[in-house]
Amino acid sequence: MKKINLLLPVVACICLLSVFTACSKSGVDGGLSKGQCEITATYSGAASGDFKSSLTLSTSVKVDPLIVLTTASVKLPPQTCQLSIPAIITKGVHTQSGGTVNGITILFSDGTNGYAIGGDGATGFSVTIDEINDGEIRGSFSGQLGNDSKKTKITISNGRFSAKY
Repeated sequence: MKKINLLLPVVACICLLSVFTACSKSGVDGGLSKGQCEITATYSGAASGDFKSSLTLSTSVKVDPLIVLTTASVKLPPQTCQLSIPAIITKGVHTQSGGTVNGITILFSDGTNGYAIGGDGATGFSVTIDEINDGEIRGSFSGQLGNDSKKTKITISNGRFSAKY
């Protein structure tokens, strides 16, 4: 009986931890504080891999006329991603025209090379804004990014972003 009484607090702690873990938000847009952003994406082509930002290495600010999300991964070499979005952007799908997507710019580094919308003739980029208000933005992105100096391209798929500012 003493052993059961001693194990009861341990079992209770494990159960509570399981409940909190199961009920907590995860993935893009979960658990962000003001000034943080989260970006995830898969990329292939001249370089390939998965990008997942670190909340500790992220910032998001809204300084009219822009919302700027900047983040890095904790991989070596560190990967980085920056989205600059016009503060007046509306919900919906925005497609590439020249080097931007309705004024949205994206810069991505795989840790070795940098890529951008329209770089090296990259085409077909789109950004979907799912939610935007005075304090947060959430959406997705996909398409080609290019590197002018290396003459290479990557294709982004499953790109997601979320920020509180």
